[in-house]
Amino acid sequence: MKKRYLLLALAVCLALMSVSIATAQDDVTLVVWDIYPTSPQSDVIDQLNAEFEEAHPGVTIERTAYTFEDLKTVITLGMTTPDGPDVSMVNQGYPDMGALVTAGALLPLDNIADEYGWNTRWAEGLLARNSFTEDGAQMGEGNLYGISTTAEIGGVFYNRAMFEERGLEVPTTWEEFQTILDTFAGEGIRPIAIGPLAGSHSLHAYFTIEHAMTDLDYLNSFVYRGEGATFDTPENLEAARVLQEWAQNYFPEDFTGLEREVARSLFLDGEFPMMIDGSWYGADITAAGLGEEIGFFLMPSATEGETPLAFGGWSLAWAIRTTTENPELAADYIDWQTGERAAELWAATGDVPAVGLEDRSLTVSAIQNDIIDAWEAANASDGVGHFLDWASPTIYNTMVENLELLMAEQITPEEFVADVQADYASYEG
Repeated sequence: MKKRYLLLALAVCLALMSVSIATAQDDVTLVVWDIYPTSPQSDVIDQLNAEFEEAHPGVTIERTAYTFEDLKTVITLGMTTPDGPDVSMVNQGYPDMGALVTAGALLPLDNIADEYGWNTRWAEGLLARNSFTEDGAQMGEGNLYGISTTAEIGGVFYNRAMFEERGLEVPTTWEEFQTILDTFAGEGIRPIAIGPLAGSHSLHAYFTIEHAMTDLDYLNSFVYRGEGATFDTPENLEAARVLQEWAQNYFPEDFTGLEREVARSLFLDGEFPMMIDGSWYGADITAAGLGEEIGFFLMPSATEGETPLAFGGWSLAWAIRTTTENPELAADYIDWQTGERAAELWAATGDVPAVGLEDRSLTVSAIQNDIIDAWEAANASDGVGHFLDWASPTIYNTMVENLELLMAEQITPEEFVADVQADYASYEG
């Protein structure tokens, strides 16, 4: 009898040990990197992470938030080391996503996309922007490597009061936009805020002008590196000439020394009537309490009768490190970050969810409605262009460096185009 109790006690101990071991095995830390270090976007990620942890007992999200520029600096090392992030946002294009695919660092998501229905949640053209051939040589086809959270489109933010005081309306032609520039300049007001020190602001100014002068077929061919594609076109040269002219006449007199965030603050303070930027900044405007005072429009086409073509697409993609020990959990996390609940939270900040927003009652400001209107109009007219810096691994830096020189009149538009083309042609894929 005593032996029987001893055996029973041993069985209970073994069972408890088994439960303890199973519980320990269920405790998982998922390391995640994103590009939302400030509110309100950072608050959305924190909220979604907390809800994910609640829905997945034993899972802890270890989050690091970088700026866009800082993420570009660390992403290659992070995704190619065993202790890097399980999931990270990755910038599309050859410099980041393409290079990581070439290195075998990103997990193909095609089977996962079928399982979660991502292929029907978003249009094929958008998914192509997060796709590469297995060797990383060709963008726009092959395997899917990422899924994005929000829609992105570039355009012009404007101060409604400053427009109304002068009887100005949102322009529908290139000539009307030029009239707006000259109206403010005639009063001694430099009309466009820009802070080129971070790099992206000068890129977006050039992209906006360039997209007004070209067409989607060319942009697709250039970014996806189609046969015979080149940066050396009359349209790209003219865009460089126009940007240089704007820099001398319409940008702040001391713009070369301005940080992007300083330029944004000056614009919000009413120092400048317009700023070229992207939909991603709309939430910050709403958070600053200026969602009704600031508006947004797409740059009109420089070709009469053509619908606007805007740089953009969707936000950086959530991608999975190939060597993660938790690919299923990582996939579930991406689905969580891009689904309907996420769309509700992003809409509440003033952002534009990539999954769409049919219920406009969820919008929180006039600026958000302007941006959604612009996104829907661009989608309806096939007018969503590209970020040109996706086109080669080094073209981002080449463009930023040369745009700085171009705007300071230290190189000519012809030299700018030649330098960018040399970079583009040097990449073999």
